[in-house]
Amino acid sequence: MILTVDLGTTSIKLVVFQDTKALYIGQQPIPTYQEDGISYQRADDWWKAFSDTLAALQKEAPQLLASIDTLCSTGQMQDCLLVDQQGNPISEVLLYSDGRAKEQFQWIMDRYGKKDLQAATGNQPDALLSVAKYLWLKEHRADQFNQDHRLILGAKDFINLRLTGKSYTDYTNASTTGFLDSRTNQWNRRLLACLELDEFRLPRLAEATDVLGVVKDATADELGLPRGTRVINGSGDVGASTMGAGAFHFGDVYCYLGTTGWLACPSLEPAKTPEIYTLSQIDGKSHILAGAVLNAGKLLEWFLTNIGMEKQVNSQIYAQYENQAEAIAPGCHGLLFLPFLEGERSPIKVDRNRGCFINLGTDSNRWQLYRAILEGVGFSLKHNLDTMLNGKKLAKLNLIGGGSRSRLWPQILADILDAEVHVLDMDVGAPSLGAALIGLKAVGKVDDFSELAHCFTAAKHYVPVSERVSTYKAAYKDYRQHVDALCERLAGNESDEGGG
Repeated sequence: MILTVDLGTTSIKLVVFQDTKALYIGQQPIPTYQEDGISYQRADDWWKAFSDTLAALQKEAPQLLASIDTLCSTGQMQDCLLVDQQGNPISEVLLYSDGRAKEQFQWIMDRYGKKDLQAATGNQPDALLSVAKYLWLKEHRADQFNQDHRLILGAKDFINLRLTGKSYTDYTNASTTGFLDSRTNQWNRRLLACLELDEFRLPRLAEATDVLGVVKDATADELGLPRGTRVINGSGDVGASTMGAGAFHFGDVYCYLGTTGWLACPSLEPAKTPEIYTLSQIDGKSHILAGAVLNAGKLLEWFLTNIGMEKQVNSQIYAQYENQAEAIAPGCHGLLFLPFLEGERSPIKVDRNRGCFINLGTDSNRWQLYRAILEGVGFSLKHNLDTMLNGKKLAKLNLIGGGSRSRLWPQILADILDAEVHVLDMDVGAPSLGAALIGLKAVGKVDDFSELAHCFTAAKHYVPVSERVSTYKAAYKDYRQHVDALCERLAGNESDEGGG
């Protein structure tokens, strides 16, 4: 049996798999704290949620817990956490979306060089990189920093460290941090010298399928895990999701639509433009191209709470709005939404809140606004897809995440992207399934991931409708004109600030 751990930003999910069949699913929330307008988490909360979920498994299905022989984790990437030599956290967790390190990022740009860092990472650098957050901790957490510390860069790496006593990360997560030189697939030693950071403080690099060891006996006894349980390195969430979405071959495109969203596909070559992210594939030998949008499902909750004034946002409320929005003509009579409420990451960089409705009129109602949000996210994803594929036509994509449960949103995506959208028939989330597949390969159950292609079937197919495709082509052209105007204005503001 394989136990998978998915440590996300809102919860931790544990799933017990027999091969690819999920036999048990457990979940615990992860608290997020606010201080001076900055959100952060605590690694002790991660471990407590992990322990509590295991305790629930032991209570509800002790025979399953006793049968576990392998553990494989995934989770949020691009974190920054200091731990002592025993693996105890000595700082808060700076999350991937934490933008507090703008000054430290500029320090790196001034001394290392933006072009050099872009060449090393293969991506357009920004203040969200773990490397900038590390400097922030150095300046603002001096007491903890001066202890004999190590650096943790991903959530699942902390779990693995506590289980085995070994500090490792995977290539996918490492490629998001700013520390990895993608040209050599090693830590960037010139950058480390610039930061005065000793390499031994960073986790060691390994493939996702590498076996790190076994759970320490004392820890196994404490958690109720069988002694000798193997611990697989695992992958950051994008790597695991790519496997869990069945995107095994170069060019297989899938879309994750949840609180945030992304489009991704495996690729032999890195992206041709820094506007699209190039991540290392889970084996470190090829790449995953990704277009990440910061604003997706969270926009619906924001709208229902703050504009719709709904006291409770539940499935019935979503169904009500979706039914009404479905009756609105595609294109919302010219109403557009730029979905940048919390900035944006690709293919444009927006570091401030820039969301807006365009062409509002006295006849605009909440159902139209709701549909405009769905379409606005679709346009943002199309912007990413066009940039990723360099204008090449896409035939189909697999859709995963909470947004795939919508009856309306997948059809809107099919019409906007002019591609078939296949909603996968899945009992568990793609990251958990991907971690299970990584575990199966790690223990020799399969030699190649393509052997697992039979596990992926579509529960629903959405086919583009030609009339809607034409409507959305015109609407997307209008959308891009407004986005381009926004980019020009932001570039002008940066020039003004730089000149002042």
